[in-house]
Amino acid sequence: MANDGAQRVRVSSLIEAGILAINDGYRVKNSELGPVGIPFVRGGDIGDGWIETNVTDHIRPELAARVTSKLTRPGDVAFITKGTVGRVGRIREGRPAVVLAPQVAYWRSLDESKLNSRFLFYLLKGSEFQSNLDAVKTHDSMVADYVSLTDQRLFHLTLPAICEQEQAANILGTLDDKIELNRRMNETLEAMARRLFKSWFVDFDPVHAKAALRREHSQLGNADLSRRALPNLDPKIAEQFPDGFEDSTLGPIPKGWTAGRIGDIAALDKTTVNPSGFPDELLEKIQDVRDRYTDEEPPQPEKSKRKTVSKANAKTATAILFQFKITLLESKPPIWRRIQVQDCTLDKLHEQIQTAMGWTNSHLHQFEIKGQRYGDLELLEVSVHES
Repeated sequence: MANDGAQRVRVSSLIEAGILAINDGYRVKNSELGPVGIPFVRGGDIGDGWIETNVTDHIRPELAARVTSKLTRPGDVAFITKGTVGRVGRIREGRPAVVLAPQVAYWRSLDESKLNSRFLFYLLKGSEFQSNLDAVKTHDSMVADYVSLTDQRLFHLTLPAICEQEQAANILGTLDDKIELNRRMNETLEAMARRLFKSWFVDFDPVHAKAALRREHSQLGNADLSRRALPNLDPKIAEQFPDGFEDSTLGPIPKGWTAGRIGDIAALDKTTVNPSGFPDELLEKIQDVRDRYTDEEPPQPEKSKRKTVSKANAKTATAILFQFKITLLESKPPIWRRIQVQDCTLDKLHEQIQTAMGWTNSHLHQFEIKGQRYGDLELLEVSVHES
């Protein structure tokens, strides 16, 4: 491949020339997973440019030989091929080798002098590659979208000269490194906040510390007790914690605190506003915002045209909504969510459920409708009841 300009090449030709390798993930069995070993990364662990390797499931160490050919390397670019097709992540330097789930494929540069691995990541995030994916994915109404390895080998991509690849990768990579650093800092801060909340309001560590010191020094005032029991905490905060416990319906709680329901201190406001009842006010607010943030003269609302919309047209323009109540089986008290979704594929409904329940798409799933199962084509054979 010449380096004097961009070339449009077929993926299969890059593979045949030993420049690129592509592969999919490992079709794991539940019996092969454990709490330690090689991280097993699912589609839900791939974000916008990053891959989470600190996961729950691992290929058990004694089975490592089975997955040698599926292990990732630093620089590999992975993307989802089933379900939410096209979300791309990259294995960064310093991250452990992982095994990817079968609904994830990875591309690997085998010759950095012709295909920069970091540029490959941006190439797969680009519109040309994403258009290739969109053109061949199944678009079936009842099963997840899917792009096979055979389809991927037929893609055509535009590759610039290696020097241009390196320049682009360096510029974009510097920005992404900063974004990744900020993301990891946010994760650290969130983890610290969760630990602090658990310590203060679940385990009651400050109260235990003050209660233990109170038993030894009953004569101390609150200020001295707080300072000595919680030396690393701001005195004003430390003094807010009591120095003992009392019984409640929930068990022992800090003295002076109460056990109750959210409804005891807050009211749910169910007031609704129909925007059509205040057309002029809403238009004035929109116009005011536009005046504030743009230099263009905002168009004046044409009230007469708004009245000419027929009921038939309005009915046609209204999207159909379906409402579901989702309840976890055997949960006490019941854990449930109510969602409203437009008419969509089961795969899109799955995404809505994941979001509503706060899940991360980390486990196998399937829908069963009138005895017929729907889900990932390659994973339907794996019983979800094994887990």
